[in-house]
Amino acid sequence: MSKNQQPSAIINGMPEYSGQNFEIYDPSLDEVINAVGIADTESVECAVVAAVNAFGAGGWADSSVAYRQTILRSCADIIDKN
Repeated sequence: MSKNQQPSAIINGMPEYSGQNFEIYDPSLDEVINAVGIADTESVECAVVAAVNAFGAGGWADSSVAYRQTILRSCADIIDKN
C-alpha cells in the first residue's frame, strides 16, 4: 500500500484497500485536491456479507423507535458541534 492510497471502504471497522484511487480535481485551482479509494468487487462483496450479518444479529433493527431516535439525535448534535 502506498502512503497516498486511500481506503476504498471500512468494513467491520477495518479499512479495505483496493489499490485504486479516484482523484478529486478542483478546476478553480487547476489541481488535484484529494483522492478517494475505489471499491473493487471483492470489497463490495465483503461489505454486503458484513451488512447481512450485522442486520441478522439484531441490534439496530430490533431496537425501539425511541432508542433509534435518541441515537440519531445524538449523532446530529455531534455533527452540529463539529
